[in-house]
Amino acid sequence: MKVYLSSDGTSSKDKELLKASLKDIPTYSKSFLLDLYKEDIPLGKIKTFLEESPLYDGKRWVTIPEVAKEEKDLYEPFLNVIQAILAGPGKPEDGVLSTRKAVDTHDTSFVHYIPPDPTTLDGYTITKPDLAILATGPSFEEPLPQEGQERVPGYMVGYSNVVAVFDFKRNKGDAKAKQVTQLAVYCREIFFSQPNRQFVRALIITETKFRLLHFDRSGAYVTRYLKINEYPILFVRLVLALSSHDERLVGLDTSVQWTIGDDGRKIAGTIRVRNSNLPNGASTFSLNMDEPPLIYNTIRGPGTTRWNAKDENGDRIYVKDSWRAFGRTPEYELLQEAADAKVEGVLTDILAYEDKIAQTTEYRPKNVTSRDFFNRTFSRVVMKATGPSLSAFTSQLEVVTVLRDAIIGHRNLLIAGILHRDINIYNILITKDKKGQVAGKLCDLATAIPSYEKADLFYQFYYQASPLYLSSSVLRSSKDEEELAATVHDYLDDLEAFNLVLAVMLYDFKGVGLK
Repeated sequence: MKVYLSSDGTSSKDKELLKASLKDIPTYSKSFLLDLYKEDIPLGKIKTFLEESPLYDGKRWVTIPEVAKEEKDLYEPFLNVIQAILAGPGKPEDGVLSTRKAVDTHDTSFVHYIPPDPTTLDGYTITKPDLAILATGPSFEEPLPQEGQERVPGYMVGYSNVVAVFDFKRNKGDAKAKQVTQLAVYCREIFFSQPNRQFVRALIITETKFRLLHFDRSGAYVTRYLKINEYPILFVRLVLALSSHDERLVGLDTSVQWTIGDDGRKIAGTIRVRNSNLPNGASTFSLNMDEPPLIYNTIRGPGTTRWNAKDENGDRIYVKDSWRAFGRTPEYELLQEAADAKVEGVLTDILAYEDKIAQTTEYRPKNVTSRDFFNRTFSRVVMKATGPSLSAFTSQLEVVTVLRDAIIGHRNLLIAGILHRDINIYNILITKDKKGQVAGKLCDLATAIPSYEKADLFYQFYYQASPLYLSSSVLRSSKDEEELAATVHDYLDDLEAFNLVLAVMLYDFKGVGLK
């Protein structure tokens, strides 16, 4: 298999999409950064560290060069400082079993996430963040050894077991847009490799300055650079917060937890759902470790993650997480509406749901204003699992049958007043009908809307879950934002996406189970 080494981890085409999805990146003020984590990280420990550490003399960090001739001159001095912070005020309380360790990774290959069911794959990409905080705990697992590599316990590092990454730049370094894009690549991979992530934060550090970068399902923001010698308490606080042993604080959803085996890999897991319809108001379901979750493929957008799980009787279910945009109808309401209308050909069997788990406004300053920002609300839906996605076909006839039934399901959904808007290979399921014959069902209404609502193509182009299945109308309009915003997504765009699904099946498979 080929290996692609890229400075920013993306092809030029992928880079354009990544930039487009993070288009307006606001810069927040010093006051926001000064208040961030103030209640979470004790000030006393930080002051004691600064008073006692030989690395800080009361005025400056003595080992950090004031002017670096090359970027690599910053690696070792900052590694020593960050290691000292983690060993001092960052030392966990007694009884905490997780660990954090600063690692120089500027020459370490981090393999990019490979989907469990890729439609095309002729190689994989690797990138090299400058420094990573290696982590153990219930949300982290060691990356698999690369070809020809031996596992060294405690030293295997990749996107699946880092709590944060930091990048170093000289003062005369890259412009903001390039810095954000490069860190976006790393943080996107953390989202992929840690599927219970709600947000990811990183630091960019120069000889004299530092700034915070934040990524979530509403996009990204950065803070203004602050001088590292003038704000030592804040610098230490940010290092502590981004490497915290409190998984909630670093952006992880703690309702999803794993058991880690002796080989450093996840061997079992659970997902908890709170709902009044469930016994005791909540239930914990066992994750199916043989079926990895299907994960949304970019940072900004609904962030759909489909977990395969089992209920208390051992029956298959799937639990779907998503972040809906402000003003959009909650998915569980659309599912209930479709169920009440007895829509055939669409998966509507809701077992439970949990809404308003988190909102992206919680991660920003109050009264935030940004041209492209809109709040997203995190929700979870539990449904009966009916079968695998279309890519698990066992014959050509099965593909045609299932695709036909999904198109009928789409029509029935539209008649019931709901437009799907996210037709792709993963949202078409292979099922059985009442006679036990092969059938197909459409699933996932995370981006669906009542058909009377306007769905402009600007939203669809930048925030759709599956860019591969964009219609020609979107692609023709993609270079002109005004044209995108003026064009309405309708059922014809969905029908064209079905045609693209067929094209994927024809061109990406040699046969059953053969890419």
